[in-house]
Amino acid sequence: MERKTARNFFIWGTAVCTAIFIWLTIDTHTTIPKRTNTDKLTDEVVRGKRVWHKYNCNDCHTILGIGGYYSPDMTKVYSSRGENWLRIFLKNPESTDPQRRKMPNQKLSGDEIKNLITFFKWVDAIDTNEWPPKPITVAKVTGAPLEETAQILKGKNVYNQNRCDLCHRIGGQGGVIGPDLSHIGTKRDTKWLSNLIINPKSINPMTQMPAYPQLSEDEVQALASFLGGLK
Repeated sequence: MERKTARNFFIWGTAVCTAIFIWLTIDTHTTIPKRTNTDKLTDEVVRGKRVWHKYNCNDCHTILGIGGYYSPDMTKVYSSRGENWLRIFLKNPESTDPQRRKMPNQKLSGDEIKNLITFFKWVDAIDTNEWPPKPITVAKVTGAPLEETAQILKGKNVYNQNRCDLCHRIGGQGGVIGPDLSHIGTKRDTKWLSNLIINPKSINPMTQMPAYPQLSEDEVQALASFLGGLK
């Protein structure tokens, strides 16, 4: 390569890389305000964040990539669990599943629980580029033998991703706050189960089970098929 060609290559390469860097910097600064919830940062959210730090929740839990890895990531806990479940759990962590590893009861006041849930809701709405990622493997669920069809496998995956086992039991494994689902297929059909998943209060107005609006229609049908096969 001639000296002139090398010089031109260096100059143009530097110019292009600099232009790309400047464009990415500008794009980042213009995109960040759209992806965060700074315009919805209320006093209640701030108080909830203070509760999070007061009890050192990040020693065990991760939120927005910061914290410990001993316990579940809380970045999207509001959409995955719902406000009712969070309220019950924060008041008494052992109530949702006495047999699992126990989170200590921090004896939170009613206002602290309310503020902490508001903080979780605010964090949940931040655009994190789909972080944390959903599990890509199909976890095992103990229960009656089922035909391993694609629909059943998808339903098992939905069941595990949304941690239904924190409240429900299958084959002796899971929580006790909700009904045992080991033989739910002998009592309910898939249509009834689908309606329950979409809107639990339409079946039982007094239920503590949260709705799961984040589930697609296909996921609801797959989960209903999986549960309907438990006989």
